[in-house]
Amino acid sequence: MSPIGIGTSRFSSPKATQQAMLWFLMVGVNQYLDKKLPSLSYSAIYYHLFSNTLTDITQ
Repeated sequence: MSPIGIGTSRFSSPKATQQAMLWFLMVGVNQYLDKKLPSLSYSAIYYHLFSNTLTDITQ
């Protein structure tokens, strides 16, 4: 299965303020290339939901 992107920031341009910005890099992996590691069922979905929550509360 090929990796897919499921979310990006809602902001397309920086604001003209002097406020600090907070950035997160979040990775959700459901399947590993190493077949010895078991697949996860919900990791990517949980990270997508967590990303949306962080975006909403930091508006």
